[in-house]
Amino acid sequence: INAEYGGFFVDKRVCVLAGGCMEDTTKGITDFQLAEIKKAFNLCDADANGIIDYKELRTVLFALLEKEPTNEEVDKLMKLVDRNKDGKITLDEFVESMREWLTEDLSLVHKSKKRKLTHDQERKEVHQKIKGFFQHFSKSENYDIIQKKLEQRYSKTNKDKVEGVESKNQSDEKNPSSDHSTPNKWQELPRSEDGLLLKALEPAAKLEFLKVYRKEIQKLDNMIEVILNDNEEKRLEAIVYLNHMLSIIEIFSSPIERCAIAEDVAHIYFALLEKKAFHIIVKYLTNDSQALQFQALKAISYYAPGPRIAYVPESSMFHPNRAEFKKDLMREGAFPLIIKLLESSNADIQQQAVIALGHIGARNPQYRDILLQSGVLKAIHPLFRNSANIVLLRKLSWSLCILCGVSHPRDKLPSIETVSSALVDFSQLMYFNDEEILVNILSFMALALPGLQVDLSVCRRLIDLLQVPHTRVVLVTLTTMCDMCRYDVNPVNALLESKLLIPLKETLSHNDKDVRASSCDLIHIVVNADKSELLVQSEIISKIIERLPIDEEVRGKMIKIIKEITRRKQTLIQYLVKLGVIQALCKCLHYFKQYDRILTKVYKYCAPSYDLDFLADVFSLLLNIVNVGEMEVEETKELNKYALAFDLDSIDKIRSLLLTLKDSNLNNNDYSSRISVIDIKIKSLLQKIK
Repeated sequence: INAEYGGFFVDKRVCVLAGGCMEDTTKGITDFQLAEIKKAFNLCDADANGIIDYKELRTVLFALLEKEPTNEEVDKLMKLVDRNKDGKITLDEFVESMREWLTEDLSLVHKSKKRKLTHDQERKEVHQKIKGFFQHFSKSENYDIIQKKLEQRYSKTNKDKVEGVESKNQSDEKNPSSDHSTPNKWQELPRSEDGLLLKALEPAAKLEFLKVYRKEIQKLDNMIEVILNDNEEKRLEAIVYLNHMLSIIEIFSSPIERCAIAEDVAHIYFALLEKKAFHIIVKYLTNDSQALQFQALKAISYYAPGPRIAYVPESSMFHPNRAEFKKDLMREGAFPLIIKLLESSNADIQQQAVIALGHIGARNPQYRDILLQSGVLKAIHPLFRNSANIVLLRKLSWSLCILCGVSHPRDKLPSIETVSSALVDFSQLMYFNDEEILVNILSFMALALPGLQVDLSVCRRLIDLLQVPHTRVVLVTLTTMCDMCRYDVNPVNALLESKLLIPLKETLSHNDKDVRASSCDLIHIVVNADKSELLVQSEIISKIIERLPIDEEVRGKMIKIIKEITRRKQTLIQYLVKLGVIQALCKCLHYFKQYDRILTKVYKYCAPSYDLDFLADVFSLLLNIVNVGEMEVEETKELNKYALAFDLDSIDKIRSLLLTLKDSNLNNNDYSSRISVIDIKIKSLLQKIK
């Protein structure tokens, strides 16, 4: 074990973090959300040919907007979602658009415990957001118009600006009651000990904030001039004012919310960039006043990521990929000054510097790499010595995982050698029992561990984390295990040796559906590693069959696991049949056709929905079982014992399904080709049973 890397073996053959070989289409959404997005896509795809064409898109808009959409509206939406510009929307393009729409900010807003939602409530919430996407795009601001309005506002000459400020200053001298101090109207928001919002504000509180914001924005130009003129008496007051104004992106904490107030949010960012306010604010980082340093760091933390408004076109200066605000900070030489402040004797300044670095490095690999080349990991490392400061450690873990690749595209991760010095810190943080720290660290490990030969002590710690009471930690731990095992059997063996299957059996019945789904993913990987016998011994397979008829959310994943076992381990089929897998599968057949009350309520969609992939998997699995029985018949010259395992109730359910397929309207459109394949499988199965 190379102690320098904190207990990990570094495989020098891997030049980038192994996350680079994984698909990134659904990054940021859960399996549950992905399944619901696919249902919405299928509603839009009326002819079931796998694409949404112009005509289908118009029909969808007519239904959701409750009016005939204009050609401009249909064109605008098609342009928004159709990434390759071929005039058709594929499932991948639809998923990617919804991912951007559904994904929350990668921010430091405190994640309080949300009220527990039922399965139907969560589904309704997802579909209301999807519906909101279609309804919102036609109402969204034209960002070109916003930018032109702001350019016109700030196109006056410097002379006009200076004269305006001088005139205002003279007025203030004559009127001592004129006050630029931070207004009392800014309510003190509920925050945690580390300064984060404790919870999302109620709509009424947000509207009150917006009302004050719109009044106070009138002072913006004057306050920026105070900063530009470096007025020693009022500069602290001015930058505190700016931070109150910039906190609008914290109050309206998601890109979707900020989309509704796009002009309000864009105004302050445009003004700061256009007037080059950070040319002076960055200089405050070297000021003797620690209060000024702290406020400057806070302003940089708000400013660096930009306004992050949902669905800004890539051509706009406000699009995060343009990184205009990070470019501005780099031009002003902010990065090395922020890194230097990690050495400050003031703990608040250290923490705010860590936050600022995280926001600079997030999402844009170019700026992350600039920070890495500037020695940011070496500068951060000494802060871990203060392990008693849990607040600092939370922020350090968040910033560190971003600097090491979390939030970046999987094909643009840093090399393992570049971030290997951080493994010591990650290894240390793994043994904290703080939920926020563990989620951050595990997010990085999901990228890093596939590229490393992992020590057994790390495997044992991961298995321990499956048993903690924090659902988020359990979920990210399972994701990490899946990623480290997906392409390499060695970590599978290491985890099994560390007694993985005991807690994995428990997570299979966890009350969180995403945990159950990730558990199924990991079990599937174990099956692919030819370890099915161990799953039998641990009674995981029997538990899967037991839950098959009752676990709607992950039923499809469970069927794929059993299907893979029958394909790989024919010797286990007798065990599966004895457990009642045939009866369990037949009990599930009617789930392929449902009148989905959530889809009906949200989209007013009254027709049934059909899951043909589910049917295809079930009958492929049943045929696998019966076909193995036929092969055994050739050797034993006896009847097919697996065909005999189909009781009359199961046969009736299969025949009933056959009639349903025949009588349904599925044959009236492009479903017919898929139905015919399933129909052949069903008839073949019934013939073999007969």
